Amino acid sequence: MTMWCFDEWDEMDEFRLARESILALEREHREIASILGETRQALRGDPENPELRAREKYYGKRLADLEKSRLLASEVPIELALWGPPHG
Repeated sequence: MTMWCFDEWDEMDEFRLARESILALEREHREIASILGETRQALRGDPENPELRAREKYYGKRLADLEKSRLLASEVPIELALWGPPHG
């Protein structure tokens, strides 16, 4: 098994910071999706509630904005693309 050793350990700090920021985005995405799901379920019981409609619109937009950021889903994890070992 090959182990990769970084020449400069400062790169590890950059990797850790990038990973923490991506994990924070994923946590926010899960929380917003959960709140949006609960709001939509509450709307089924009271479809005329203006507060619930406003909450659905707000969280729906926030979720769509997060999903457009393209940091949450990619074919290759961003940390691998930035700090992974070279291929080949």
